[in-house]
Parts: sequence; C-alpha cells; structure tokens
Amino acid sequence: MASKFHTKLIYPRVEVTWADANSTETGWMQATAIPEKLLTDDSYSIGYLIRKTKVELVLAMNWNGKESFADLMVIPSVLVTRIRKL
Repeated sequence: MASKFHTKLIYPRVEVTWADANSTETGWMQATAIPEKLLTDDSYSIGYLIRKTKVELVLAMNWNGKESFADLMVIPSVLVTRIRKL
C-alpha cells in the first residue's frame, strides 16, 4: 500500500534546464586572444524538487519515498532557464 506522503507528490519530479559555466581549458592566454563572446553550455538535471527560492533551486536525485533524500544538487536560480514537471 502506498503511503499518503508518496501519493501526494509533495516533491514533484522535474527536469531542470540551466546555464552551466564554461572553461577554455587552454591555460594562460593573452588578453587579445580571448574571444569576445564565450558561450555557456546548457545542462539538464532530473530530480525531486525540494526547494525553489529567488536564490536557489534544490534537487534531490534520490528519495526513499518518505522524508529522506540523498545526492542533493543546488543550482543558483539566476541560471535556471526552464523547469518541466515529469
């Protein structure tokens, strides 16, 4: 029998799209050699949405179906471009 906690889906499962940092990986560069525009990469994370504020979004990758979570990920809210419920 499923628990009331689980069936209410208090923590929805979501896919979050967010802009991740990028690095040149080339070591030292002269200022004139740095490209004018460095692109960020989109990242996609799937997990249970634990908290969403103006500052941060907290995802749990694992949930025991009760009140315990593991493998938390904190993403700055300003980097989040999309949240899609699964």
